[in-house]
Amino acid sequence: MQRNEPPNALPSKCNDFVIKNNEFIRDFEGMYQNYDDPWNQRQESEDLAIKLAFCALSEVVKISNISPDSILDVGCADGYYAEQLLKLFPKATYFGTDISPTVISRSRIKENRSTEFAVNDIRVRTESLVKRFDIIFCSKTIYYCAPEIKVVLPNIRDYLRDNGLFCFTYNQQPDSFSNTWLTYKKLRHMLLRQGWKEKSFFEVNRFSSKAIAIGIYSL
Repeated sequence: MQRNEPPNALPSKCNDFVIKNNEFIRDFEGMYQNYDDPWNQRQESEDLAIKLAFCALSEVVKISNISPDSILDVGCADGYYAEQLLKLFPKATYFGTDISPTVISRSRIKENRSTEFAVNDIRVRTESLVKRFDIIFCSKTIYYCAPEIKVVLPNIRDYLRDNGLFCFTYNQQPDSFSNTWLTYKKLRHMLLRQGWKEKSFFEVNRFSSKAIAIGIYSL
């Protein structure tokens, strides 16, 4: 593991596993084999976007009169947000999925009666997940599915129970590859066109070098 890199050197090196020579390669398994904590996510587990997303999600759950008992965290890595989600919804169970077997092998260390982890690709429909979750949480992940977004959104819809909530956080920079593939505005419009109900959507630092969007939608 290359764990001695200075923190500010990690993101650019990790991005080489995502997009290289203008090709969207998405080698997340290779990335996690080389880096223990890509993009310093453990240090950012209390960042502004996550705090706002959890606050908004908690309020939407209260207003919607939902009592969540199952949460799916898509692109969970080694379960960065499991503890925080379970603190928000203590009666729920947490199921974290990621496409990388390497990072899921680290996640399973944290398994207990409330948490479970599995290798899974949100781009591929999994019958055992259909109608299983009250909340699907997707933090800074969905833009990696941009080429398959027309398949991914129906899968998310099918995995939610009636009245379930889909919550995403989305960071975007002017030179970000997501501007080419899928901006958060495009994602928002796509959800609305498909009949999702917008419970909450807001932008943070919209005109700065790093914009963040947080959206919460129901069926």
